[in-house]
Amino acid sequence: MSDKFQQLQERLERMLTLLENLKRENSTLKGENTGFKEELAELRQEVSRLKRQGNERAEAVRTRLAAVLAQVEELESAAS
Repeated sequence: MSDKFQQLQERLERMLTLLENLKRENSTLKGENTGFKEELAELRQEVSRLKRQGNERAEAVRTRLAAVLAQVEELESAAS
């Protein structure tokens, strides 16, 4: 009977050790997850900024192109 109690006690101690290890690992993973969430938020902001910047540049190119085409049309009209 004593052996069974000893085995049970050993199993419980292993389970408690495992539980403590899992709690530590969980805490570590939660910290990493928080860091990843912050990094993701920063990357999303950067993507939004780059999209806006790309849109602004595209609009500037369209505006400049329209101005150049207008000048070409004026030159063609003046030449005819």
